[in-house]
Formats: sequence, structure tokens, C-alpha cells
Amino acid sequence: MSTVNCQLKILLFGLTLLTGSVSAQQRPVVKYTVRDGLVQNQVLSLLKDSRGYVWCGTWYGLSRFNGETFENYTEAEGLWNGRVTRLVEDSDGFIWISGDNDKLACFDGKNFKKFKLPTPNYKGLHFYSKTKTIRMWESEKQELWEVKGDTVLPIRLSKFPKSDEQIVYYHPTTDTYFLIHNRQVVSYREGRTTRLTKQGEWGIEGITHGDVHIQESLPAGNLQRYVFRHGQLIPFLHVATEDFSLTESLPYPYVFTSNNALYYLPPHSRQAEHIGESPPGMGRLTFLNQKTSSILWIPTEKGLWGLMLTGFKNFKDGEVPYAWSVVEDSQGKMLFLNYWKGVQEFDEKQLRFIPQKDYFPKAIASYKPLNITPAPDTWYYRALRDQNGYCWLPDGSGPYRYKDAKWDFVRKGRSSMAFCIAEDIKRKKIVVASFNYFYTIDLNAPFRTDSIRGGRNYLRGY
Repeated sequence: MSTVNCQLKILLFGLTLLTGSVSAQQRPVVKYTVRDGLVQNQVLSLLKDSRGYVWCGTWYGLSRFNGETFENYTEAEGLWNGRVTRLVEDSDGFIWISGDNDKLACFDGKNFKKFKLPTPNYKGLHFYSKTKTIRMWESEKQELWEVKGDTVLPIRLSKFPKSDEQIVYYHPTTDTYFLIHNRQVVSYREGRTTRLTKQGEWGIEGITHGDVHIQESLPAGNLQRYVFRHGQLIPFLHVATEDFSLTESLPYPYVFTSNNALYYLPPHSRQAEHIGESPPGMGRLTFLNQKTSSILWIPTEKGLWGLMLTGFKNFKDGEVPYAWSVVEDSQGKMLFLNYWKGVQEFDEKQLRFIPQKDYFPKAIASYKPLNITPAPDTWYYRALRDQNGYCWLPDGSGPYRYKDAKWDFVRKGRSSMAFCIAEDIKRKKIVVASFNYFYTIDLNAPFRTDSIRGGRNYLRGY
């Protein structure tokens, strides 16, 4: 086969740790609206899941964005026609959706399962990691509720304080709840309530990368923002009417508004960068809980905004010789699968070929009992990263699994050719399109394989 050189221009998905000021032209903002396929322009909630999809909850349904196109879910697809106010991903990769008027649903990748709530006054939706359940806060009765099976039941916690607001935040790492009680921020854990601030005009903005973000409203329209971390309340940003001041850096990207303008604070920096106009109706900071990415997605009342943190990288002819598939690994590095030309890794600074000896011997060993010598580097389409952070790479010899520089190879029968790969979230399997049939692979070792029976009925939705 002749060599084809192509110029590859990609959007980098790794996070750059910048400390210097960058002009607005170097931090462009991409905007998506209904004209681009978004189900409705007013984005109320946002989630970037473990596979890289961006979920947008709007006033009229739910959208899933894959970086190119939107897939929309309303009543016709099994959800509802109305607001989607909160989105959470659980440990199985299922997406939990809450809405107004006692609406709660779970999406397993193919179907929606709806739950009936006894009252419409619940607010907040949290995945509770210890018990692997979904918990909510019911604001009228001041109760925590938990999803168990097909029902939603109240949870009795000893001496739980009354909340001044409609939302209670849960910190899974420390098993602690945060709320506003008697005009002050308090924490609750195992029957004990601890006061974190004095009385005043306080608000909890959300929990981001393990930090609880707290805001204090001051006279003359001024705001003081804090993070609560490791038992300490740390002031880091003061916003006045016409200016602002930063006193601490954060270890993750952060955005804020001041005087109708949007600013970006790079990780580990106290130098904010002016981006442009303030997004209309930018929501609470829960949207900042995004994994490594070159785009920071922002929900607004006029569509989905994406702040490009690293911009575009334009590779010269021949640098990436024949990329048929591109995927981001769990560390934010990009893998380029070049047909007949090998696998390249790009970490935003260096582009290098991964030595063939790191992965091809796995395929040779698998085919050795059949006296077959597989062809190396016959890479194909649709690599993906699964819910466990593993990259599945389609090859003419069969699919490879990759994470943290460790490789596995999976073979089914004499012909395991992998033209295309998809993930079945509900069944926890990888679906492989081979030469003239389909088969599945269990997500985890020993990678049991099985031919697909049922044909189109099973594959519907891929």
C-alpha cells in the first residue's frame, strides 16, 4: 500500500500548566447553540463524563456532545420535555439526570429508567461513593433521600442541621456534607456539625476538584471567594465593582467574572487572563469538575461555551503520517494510530513513536498457537477510552488495550480483526466490528469474548 502523508490538525485535549499572561486571541472561545445541534440554548447543567462526552442539561431536554455533533434526548427518546437541572455519573458510567417536579432518571447508554419521587421539592444530586448510591436533598422536609433499587427512600441522619438554602453539598472523599445554617457555612459528619464561618451573607458555589468553593457577599457589591481545603478556609479572590485581586493560586483551571468580563486563572498562577465578554447566565461552579482537557466547557443561557486552554496544534506534512484514529488516554496524552506507520504519542510538548516492541509481541504471542504471524500496525478506525480509563485501539490483528504504558491484546478465534470499536456501558463490554461479524469483549481481564447473536437488535444504538 502506498504511503499517504497527511496534515493533521487536532484540538489538544491535555491540560497545560501555564503561569504567564496570554492574550485573548490565544484563548479563543467556541460557542455552540441550537444551530449547531444543541437541543436548547439555555444550558443549566453540565457534565463531562469518564469517556469524554460533554452532557448539557437545558430548559428543554438533554444533549450529549462528542466534540463534533450533538445527540439529543427529550420525551421522544424516553426522557422528558423540560428542565434538566443536575447531571451526575456513577461508578458504572451511568448518567443520572434530575429535573423539575419530581423528575429523576438514569441513562445506561441505551435506555432511560425513570424514578417516581414522592415530592417535587428535592434539590441537589450526588453520587455517594461508599454505598454506590445516588443521594438527594429534599428542601421542604429537610431530608436526605437515597435511591435503592426502584424506589427513593428518606435517610435519617442524627442531628442533621436545618439548611437555609435548597441545596446541600456532599464531599465524598471525607464523607462530609456542607450547607448554609443560620446564615453561616457549616459542615456535618457522623452526627457532628462544625461552624466554618461567622454569620453573614454566604453561599456555596460548589465542590470542585475536592475544594469546597464558598462566596461571601460584602457591602457595595463586593465579593470574597474562598476554598475550604484540609480543614482551612482560604481566601483567594476578591471581586470589587470594577476590579479584582488574587491572593492565592489554585491547582486547577478556574474561571470567574468581574465587571461584565470573563477571566481565566491558569493552574498554579495568580495572573488572571482576560478572555472577553462575560457569559450570560454562567451557572454554579460545579461545571469546573472536568477531567484533563484542552477545553473548559461552560454552561450559559446562550448555548454551550468552550474556553480553549491550549488552542490548536498544526502538525507539518509527514509528522503524523497516516492517522486513522485518535484517542486521548487517561493522562491527557493523545495517541495517533497511523495505518502501517505505527502509534504516536503526543503530550503537548513532544511527539514520539511508541516502540513497536512495547505492544506487537503481545499479538505475536497470542497467535503463536495457531502458527499465524500477524501483520504489525494495521490500525483502523474508532479508538476509544472506556469508563475505567483504558484505551481500546482497533488493529487488523485484533484490539489492543492500553493504559499507563501497559498493553494487553485480545484475540477471538483465528480472525480477530478490529475495524471499529464501541463500548456497551450497560453490559460492561467492548463491541468489536470485525471482517464479517461482530463480537464482544469483557472490559476486564481475562477479557472473555463472545460472538454477538441477535444481529441488528443487539447493535441498535451503536
